[in-house]
Amino acid sequence: MTVDLNLSLARAETKQSARYDQFADTTLQEKTIIVVFDLPDGSQGEGCFKLGQTVEVLKSFVENEYGIPMSKQVLFFDEKIMMDPLSLLDYPEAKGETEIYVRVEGPLPNESKK
Repeated sequence: MTVDLNLSLARAETKQSARYDQFADTTLQEKTIIVVFDLPDGSQGEGCFKLGQTVEVLKSFVENEYGIPMSKQVLFFDEKIMMDPLSLLDYPEAKGETEIYVRVEGPLPNESKK
């Protein structure tokens, strides 16, 4: 007994689903979020980032804006260390938010202090 299964419809649906997933991922990566940085001296600063941007981008921003060298920074989100090369998308807690708080540890240069 031979059974002839035509799986072309299933394959077409799988391809369409994969394209939708890729589109949804791209759209999510482009979503903008406000990151509020809690700095070592107790002050705060903020910047707008896309969820697809990496922790390295956040560290670069902190170095440029507040003078803390990237190599000396440790960033924390939801009490978890944020590691390179992860992106904000790799932190599920950030996905549904419009604003998140990131604690920054590292030496502030004298001119950046209150």
